[in-house]
Amino acid sequence: MRLRAMLGSLPAMSVVGVDEGGAVCTVDFNRIPKPFTPADRREYADLLDRLSGAVRSCDLAEAGRVATRSALMNQPLRYKRLLEPMREICRDAGGLGVAVGHSGTALGVLLDAADPAYPHRATAVARACGDLAGGVAVYRTLSFPNAVRHGGRTVG
Repeated sequence: MRLRAMLGSLPAMSVVGVDEGGAVCTVDFNRIPKPFTPADRREYADLLDRLSGAVRSCDLAEAGRVATRSALMNQPLRYKRLLEPMREICRDAGGLGVAVGHSGTALGVLLDAADPAYPHRATAVARACGDLAGGVAVYRTLSFPNAVRHGGRTVG
C-alpha cells in the first residue's frame, strides 16, 4: 500500500456521535472478501475524487455528502443499525452528513463548527443522539489551513 496523495485540510468540523456497541476486530474485518462490483469501484473512485475536490475548495457540504454516500455503500460490509436514524437526525438538524467507522461501531453527524447556528444544531443533534443510543460523544476536527509540504511531510 502506498500514499496516493496528500489531500490537505478542511475547515474545522464537529462530529456528534454514538457507538452502537460491541467490538470489531479490524484485522478480521480486513480479511473478509469485499464484494465490490466494477460499478462500486468506479463509485468509490468518484467519491475519492469528489472528496479531494471538496478539500481543495474547503467545501464541507460536499465532504458531508461524500461521507454519507460512503457510509451507505459500506452497509453490506459492516451494517450499522443506527445509520438511517442518524441520517434523519442529520437532516432534521441541518447537518453536513453522516460519517461511520467503516470497520467499527461508531457513527456521527458532521457539523460546520463555524456555522452561526452551530450551537443550536449541536445541541439538537446531541439530544437526538442521546435519545437514540444513550451515550453521546462530541469531537472537533483540527484544521491546518496554512500547512506547507516539506520533504514528504506536512508542517504548519
